[in-house]
Amino acid sequence: MAKKEQLAILREGTNAWAKWRDANPGINIDLRGADLSGADFGGADLSGVNLSRACLEMADLRGANLSAASLFDADATGADLNMADLSGAVLGRANLTLADLSLANLGKANLVWADLKEANLTDADLGAADLRTADLRRAILIRAQLQGAILRRADLSWTNLAAADFSMADLRGALLIRANLKGAVLPDANLKGAYLTDAVLKGACLTGALLTGANLASVDLREADLTGAILNGANLAAAVFNGADLTGAALKGANLRLAVYDHKTRWPSGFKYQAAGARLDG
Repeated sequence: MAKKEQLAILREGTNAWAKWRDANPGINIDLRGADLSGADFGGADLSGVNLSRACLEMADLRGANLSAASLFDADATGADLNMADLSGAVLGRANLTLADLSLANLGKANLVWADLKEANLTDADLGAADLRTADLRRAILIRAQLQGAILRRADLSWTNLAAADFSMADLRGALLIRANLKGAVLPDANLKGAYLTDAVLKGACLTGALLTGANLASVDLREADLTGAILNGANLAAAVFNGADLTGAALKGANLRLAVYDHKTRWPSGFKYQAAGARLDG
C-alpha cells in the first residue's frame, strides 16, 4: 500500500514534491497501488519510486524522471509520457495502451509482457530494452532506437516501424505481420523464425541479418539491402525483390515460388534462380 504521507505530498504538486525529495535524499518511496489517474506530474522526479500496480491512467507525466522506477503491473493507459526518462525502469506487465511515449528514454527498461497496443513511441530510445512477449500491435515506432533490444516473441503486427533502428536486435519468433518497416535498419538482427507476412521492408537494411526459417511471404523487399543475410529455409513466396541487393546472401532451401524481381535485382554470386513460377518484373 502507498505510504499516506508520501502520497499526500505528491498530490500537493511537483514543487512541493521536489522540495520534499531534496530534504529526504535516499528515502525509500513506496506508492504501490496508488490511484494517480489523471494527475499532473509533468517534470516530477519519480526516479526509483515503487509504483507497482499503481493507476496512472491518463496521467500527465511529460518530462518526468522515472528512471529505475518500478511500474510493474501498473495501469498507465493513455498516459502522457512524452520525453519521460524511463531508463532502467521495470514495466513488466504494465498497461501502456494508447500511451504517448514519444521521445521517451526507455533504454534498458524491462517491458516483458507489457501492453503497448497503439502506443506512440515515435523517436523513443529503447536501446537494449527487454520487450520479450510484449504486445505492440498497431503501435507507432517511427525512427525508434531499438539497438540490441530483445523482442523475442513480441507482437509487432500492423506496427509502424518506419526508419526504426533494430541493429543487432533479437527478434526471434517475433510477429511482424503487415508491419511497416520501410527504411528500417536491421543489420545483424536475429529474425530467426520471425513472421513477416505481408510486411513492407522497402529500402530496409538487412545486411548480415539472420532470417533462417523466417516467413517472408508476400513481403515488399524492393530496394532492400540483404547483402550477407542468412535466408536459409525462409519462406519468400511471392516476395517482391525489385532493385534488392542479395549479394553474398545465403538462400539454401528458401522458398522463392512466385517471387518477383527485375533487372536491378542482385543475386548471390553463382546463384541460379530457378524458383517455379517466378517472374521478371519489367
